[in-house]
Amino acid sequence: MKGDALVSSLWALWNTQESLLQDYRSIFISSESILLSLSVAVLSLGEPFFAIILTIPGIFIHSLWRAICTARGRDVTFSQRLIEKVELGDIKELDVLCEFKRYQKEFHSKKGYILNDWCLNDDETFKEMQRSKTRVKMDKYLPNTYFILWLLVIVIFLYQIIKT
Repeated sequence: MKGDALVSSLWALWNTQESLLQDYRSIFISSESILLSLSVAVLSLGEPFFAIILTIPGIFIHSLWRAICTARGRDVTFSQRLIEKVELGDIKELDVLCEFKRYQKEFHSKKGYILNDWCLNDDETFKEMQRSKTRVKMDKYLPNTYFILWLLVIVIFLYQIIKT
């Protein structure tokens, strides 16, 4: 694929990846909030064992959140960087879906993802795009805030156990 069809396909790819990332974030924020609220409510009722049971899925969701949103965020950034490369004329022809799947497969390989003379894993612009302020806040600070709240639930649980 090349020309306008290539650009349209890349924008569609970016839109799909961005939409998935936002949906995943919403799912994780909702899941963590519900579990945390239940845990705090149960703690306030004096049932610390039920509250501590809720920390298991809460912390598991935290690990999923970090892994999934980091990977999907990288996919969004890859799509953006690919659009830039096409707009700059560095890439003139591409099979979008096949290349996207190859990138997902090869990014963590020993040699990394390479397209023509472009080595994505060494691309400083790509790395900088991944460190945007919003990305860091949404994919690191926010989930870590929930993790700290889960640790607080555990501390309150231990306090209630010791107190009785």
